[in-house]
Amino acid sequence: MSPQYRGQTVLVVEESWHVANGMKSFLESLGMTVSMVGRLEDAELLMTKQIFDLAPVDINLREETTYELMQRMKQHGARRSLVGLPGWSIIGSEGGRYPAETL
Repeated sequence: MSPQYRGQTVLVVEESWHVANGMKSFLESLGMTVSMVGRLEDAELLMTKQIFDLAPVDINLREETTYELMQRMKQHGARRSLVGLPGWSIIGSEGGRYPAETL
């Protein structure tokens, strides 16, 4: 546990349970308190109840994008960091874009 992260709150917005749970496990090992949701409605509800220090947000959540959600989080007072996770990676020397594979 890292004292510098102890007590910080995180909202993970990610539709893949495996990805979200991996992030949650890692962040909790640093001493952070983590909530995770996989739907926009759930993220909206939680952000009205609490201000989070960090929010890694999947940009493409199911059939919707989360740009408006991230704007509202910013306006609502996200304390420190809001991170958009596109789920795409740049691979190869040509810089082509390919969907990141889900493990």
